[in-house]
Amino acid sequence: MSAFILLNGFPGVGKLTIAKELAALLPDARVFSNHLLIDTAAALYNRDEAFYRPLRKELRRTILDSLASGLKGTSSNRIIIFTECQTINAEGSATMQEYLIASRKIGCQFFSLVLHCPTETNVERLTSRAASVSSTTKLVDPVILREILLGEPIYHYGSEADWELDVNVGSRTAKDLAQQLAADITLALVEKRRSRT
Repeated sequence: MSAFILLNGFPGVGKLTIAKELAALLPDARVFSNHLLIDTAAALYNRDEAFYRPLRKELRRTILDSLASGLKGTSSNRIIIFTECQTINAEGSATMQEYLIASRKIGCQFFSLVLHCPTETNVERLTSRAASVSSTTKLVDPVILREILLGEPIYHYGSEADWELDVNVGSRTAKDLAQQLAADITLALVEKRRSRT
């Protein structure tokens, strides 16, 4: 049985690092970072240009449609781990629904992991990565991060997801978190397979 795992959290919380650690522990897992969409659109348009957001949306839709076509009805146990940073505003909610709808088309389990940490820890992580991400669109400005954190809350699926967990990543390493999450997700997948037989 295939599965979608979506890690949603604000910039600097460690989504991609945790996703990569998680992928190393789960069978046939692939990571798709939201920055693959952001960087592609930003290569062609500035963020404030009219075609930037529609391009990101169309790229995401194409990818999700491809997965829905490629995995639906197969015996694949492929696990796709996505990263996102979406809040409860209309655009964020619509974006998050796209992932859920694609998972339902495939008939796969949908795991939502909402990552967070204390503000000062978040700022420290963000500023410590500044040198390593200078050539990407990843946020490195702590002032902008603080503005984002004071804005709308991060999106939660609640009961719409098959499984949702709020994860405080503040004092744990990515490897430690990934090991615990992989164990929990594997158990949930095994239980789901048993219930289908």
